[in-house]
Amino acid sequence: NTVTPLSCETRVVLTTAEAAQHLRVAPKTLLRLAARGQCPIEHRKVGRKLVWPTQQVRMALALEAHTRKKKPVFAHR
Repeated sequence: NTVTPLSCETRVVLTTAEAAQHLRVAPKTLLRLAARGQCPIEHRKVGRKLVWPTQQVRMALALEAHTRKKKPVFAHR
């Protein structure tokens, strides 16, 4: 599956798989970080699934680019 580039994304929220792909982590890692409160992106629950605000994913990636870190901004410690 190909994911729409964030610059072209028009949806307000992304699935866990899509957000994880943009953030360069495994979906399970993203879910684990969210469960531990270590993810700065405020996810929302829709039914039994989590969705991730597109704008917050963009902001996390911008922060990562600004600080020039190799790891995601929310890397587990």
